[in-house]
Amino acid sequence: MIRRMSRFLTIVGVLSTMTLVARPVRADADGYIDNWKGTVQIAQKNNVNANWDSVDNAFTGQSLSETFEDRWTEYPFCDKANAVIRAKPGANPQLCDKMPEGELRAKLIGSHIIGFKFVIPKNRLVFDFTESPNPTTRITVSFEVIVEVSLSAKQDIDGAIDAQDPALTNTPLILSPVKGHLTNAEVSSSLSLSDAQRDRIKKEVESTTLEISSPIDIGSTNSNLHKTARGQGSTLANQFPGTNSYFLFDAFIALKDVWKEQMGVPQDDRDRPLVFEFTKDGAPPSAPTSCSNSVGCNDSVGFWCTERSPDTFVLQRLLAPNRRLENPLWWPVSSDGSIPHFAFPFMSDINGGDESKETYRVCRSNKWGINCAAPVIVALPHTQCSFDSGIPKKCGSAGKPKCPTKG
Repeated sequence: MIRRMSRFLTIVGVLSTMTLVARPVRADADGYIDNWKGTVQIAQKNNVNANWDSVDNAFTGQSLSETFEDRWTEYPFCDKANAVIRAKPGANPQLCDKMPEGELRAKLIGSHIIGFKFVIPKNRLVFDFTESPNPTTRITVSFEVIVEVSLSAKQDIDGAIDAQDPALTNTPLILSPVKGHLTNAEVSSSLSLSDAQRDRIKKEVESTTLEISSPIDIGSTNSNLHKTARGQGSTLANQFPGTNSYFLFDAFIALKDVWKEQMGVPQDDRDRPLVFEFTKDGAPPSAPTSCSNSVGCNDSVGFWCTERSPDTFVLQRLLAPNRRLENPLWWPVSSDGSIPHFAFPFMSDINGGDESKETYRVCRSNKWGINCAAPVIVALPHTQCSFDSGIPKKCGSAGKPKCPTKG
């Protein structure tokens, strides 16, 4: 889900002549789950079986907490911090103590929105500062780094969309701008500083902002989610003929890890997984069963059905190079998607083609899928149309139902 990146944080603030002192990591007062493991699971629900079909560590084989730590380990924090210190007149870096591990925290911060907070404690910088005629002062700065980002989920996903489409950087998951800053600064020095000097240094440090590259490869994540939707759609097609890869979609932090619960493994809030849930809340409609057809002049073919439903009716024609019904290629030539259907669904092919006969089928579809009636072979007489008054007729003309006989 989350791939390696060359940059994680870039300091844009000035550390100046200050040092930071860390505090131990605490339980989060803002309601974030502290020390969250960040296991990722897939959940599937459909209109037949409401149970979850969960898969641990959906895309990466590692938890989000491990991935965030990997990105922090790769980030050359000390190189960047020391470069900033050297740029300050009279400052000479002596030590950079970067904590190799951080703590990932998470919470649901709104409908379909998950907030992440990555806290790196006990980082420390030590440098000498000389300002003539004063003697050299050794300053120690300890601090926490906090990185915040949120992930929001759109509420549907269609696996039929090309999973490599660049537009997938924005669907179904959307990543917020990433924020980072230094906090909990404490200052010490070899020579005494006044309270005012310490406060000024502390405020300057804690006003430092971080330019942060995203720790989440959102394009790759969305591509994998589309592939998952396509795969689950194919699996469900075995249960629901004609089903497609469209799902309702949500992302949330579950109340419990269902796998651990089934295995009787003790768990607490830190074990709660991030779940990507695919829901099939309906099934594709059945195939049409009461459709008729007629052929008019110029080989105009019309199909109409006596069924009324809130579905779209589609007329498909078998393409000429693919006549074998074992592996057919169907082309949609007409549809009637007017809802509600004030009249019976009607579809037409205004030019049936040059063949002596064509093969058609009528399908009925909704957002969950499509099912089609058995193919119908229609003979084409190749009769040219004669001149008429130009007034549209409700029956008897090309592509219209036959007119009733007078008794």
